[in-house]
Amino acid sequence: MVQVQTFSDLERALSALSWQGSPSAMHGAICGYLASGIAWTDTGWPIELIGEPPQDCADQIHAMVVAVARQAQKSLYSDDFDFVPWFADSEVLLWNRVELMTLWCRGFLGGFGLGDPEQPLAEEVDEVLVSFAAIAAAPPGLGEDEEEDESAWTELVEFIRVGTLLCHSSLAKYPQ
Repeated sequence: MVQVQTFSDLERALSALSWQGSPSAMHGAICGYLASGIAWTDTGWPIELIGEPPQDCADQIHAMVVAVARQAQKSLYSDDFDFVPWFADSEVLLWNRVELMTLWCRGFLGGFGLGDPEQPLAEEVDEVLVSFAAIAAAPPGLGEDEEEDESAWTELVEFIRVGTLLCHSSLAKYPQ
């Protein structure tokens, strides 16, 4: 089994299996599902979370999803606040990173919806979801100043990271 510990690992592993889905959207969907308050179980997740994998590699993709979900859940519950959304590595062109960010946010919203939180959402959670929806719907675009674009990118990544942690901390049932 391929170790999946970074965006690049997941991208390579899925590409080797000729899977057409986006690794960013997959990670976003898993994180959204977890942030909705659902605790991950290796067998109890809905197939809608990632789509139907091809039959010839369904077991391998399932194993990757489980590995990614376990890692995401561990980082969401961590006292170190070390959760990081997987968009792309910094060597990737900014335009592509922005496009992958929109896919991650779309995946997050879909996963969050599948999690179907039981309690009413706090105002802060609603605000995060509205912001993620705006990011997911916005066509990727860049300004004219590369340095400003990189700075804006860094701020958006941090906003998404903290927003995901906020949703999770508001809705998750923490183990005793």
